[in-house]
Amino acid sequence: MEDGLKNKAYLLAMRLYRAQYHPTDIIAHLTDIGLTEDEAKVVLNNILLQTEIDREKAEEPFTNIALFKVGIGILACVVIAIIFPEKTYIPIGMIVTGLAYLLFKKLK
Repeated sequence: MEDGLKNKAYLLAMRLYRAQYHPTDIIAHLTDIGLTEDEAKVVLNNILLQTEIDREKAEEPFTNIALFKVGIGILACVVIAIIFPEKTYIPIGMIVTGLAYLLFKKLK
C-alpha cells in the first residue's frame, strides 16, 4: 500500500469511526478508495487499538488521584485514631469516596 493511499485510508477510517459508523460500513468505504478488504481490516483494527490505548492513557491520572485519596484517608485515619479516638468518621469518608470512585471508573 502506498503512503498517500495509506494516509488517506487512516484519515477516512478515523473520521468514520468518530462519526460512529458500523465497522462493516467503514470497511466498505475503505475498499471504495482502493484498498483490499484485508488491508481495510488491518486499518480498522489499528484504529480500534489506538483509540483503546488513548482511552486508557486518559483514565490513568484519575485512577492515580483516587489511589492517592485512599492513601491519604488511611494515613489520616491512623493519625486521627491516635489523637482523637472518637472521631474516625472523617477519614473513613475519604477512604470510601476514593474506593467508590475507583469502582465506578473500573465499571465504566
